[in-house]
Amino acid sequence: PRESPVVPVAQTILDAPNLNFTGLHAYLGSNQHVRSWEQRRFNVELAHGYINETLAALATIGISGPMIITGAGTGSYDLEAASGLWTELQVGSYVFMDADYAKNLDREGRFLSETFPNSLFLLTTIMSKNDQGWIVTDGGLKASSVDSGLPEVYDLEGMQTFGLSDEHCRIEPVSEAGWETFRKVEHRR
Repeated sequence: PRESPVVPVAQTILDAPNLNFTGLHAYLGSNQHVRSWEQRRFNVELAHGYINETLAALATIGISGPMIITGAGTGSYDLEAASGLWTELQVGSYVFMDADYAKNLDREGRFLSETFPNSLFLLTTIMSKNDQGWIVTDGGLKASSVDSGLPEVYDLEGMQTFGLSDEHCRIEPVSEAGWETFRKVEHRR
């Protein structure tokens, strides 16, 4: 078995007069946006094994018994909860269900957005349409993050976000319908 890097840290905590070792942080951030439920399940099972190895290593220095094992997230909460090992789940995005999480599939192959529909939208206004067919709205990088991709146009069929500047969003329509100036556009993040 490999040596756990947690043991020296835990020993330092045990030796400190005003600290208590109360648990492990086992959040699988890289697993949250994996689309396939089966792949997320495999990753959680792997983590489950690592956590059990870590718990066994901690027992060698006298740390055992109930402790907090925190982790999980909107993309994998069902797997960690069912495992019986995680005692705290760090879910949060499901409340709003951003556009990227909505693309994850659940056990039955449905999109997560069918379980947790979008509830938070960015409302922008169409400012103009140029002669190349681009629509420009008033919601750019100052209004929306792009860490999980561009915001999606929610309420105009056949249109997609092409790019963002600081204060504007460029949308390319597939059709000419629905782009009237000053019309409100909903984006989901």
